[in-house]
Amino acid sequence: MKLFMKISQLRMTEHYLPKMIRCLEVLNEEQVWKKDKAYLNSIGGLVLHICEHIKRNTDGTDNRTSFRKTNPQEEKGIENFFPDEQLTSDELIEVVKQTFESWFHSQELYFQSSTVNSGEIDIHKMYHLIEHVSYHLGQIVDRTQHITGQSYQFCQNGLNERNLRMKIEREI
Repeated sequence: MKLFMKISQLRMTEHYLPKMIRCLEVLNEEQVWKKDKAYLNSIGGLVLHICEHIKRNTDGTDNRTSFRKTNPQEEKGIENFFPDEQLTSDELIEVVKQTFESWFHSQELYFQSSTVNSGEIDIHKMYHLIEHVSYHLGQIVDRTQHITGQSYQFCQNGLNERNLRMKIEREI
């Protein structure tokens, strides 16, 4: 369980976070909030959706927002939460950094406690978060590359599985 939690933690902070920040850094406010079609979400809406999902899964807020097992009926979905806040790229980057930092610190608390091995962790919830963030991050990267005409080649530039695995092995 500790290995799964560490993989999840580093995937979020060492892969997903830098990719999201890189995308936001190259976009202006109009590009961040642009919708190619009325039924599509803006990049900014996707970013805030991800942040809300992470916040709802950060330990310490209340008993519905951690990876500890909860009653599924307690949770209200966020499937339609894609706000249009008109924040600048820099403001969104700050929201993202703070959200990921809070989540990272909540995960560190797990490693310092017996919770990881006690069976109190809802592994399905953690796996869903990682998968959900990955899915929407892919949309963000694709839309940013389309808008800017740039290909980021994250894997070729060090954000790849081999480097992630080496970091995980050093930390475990």
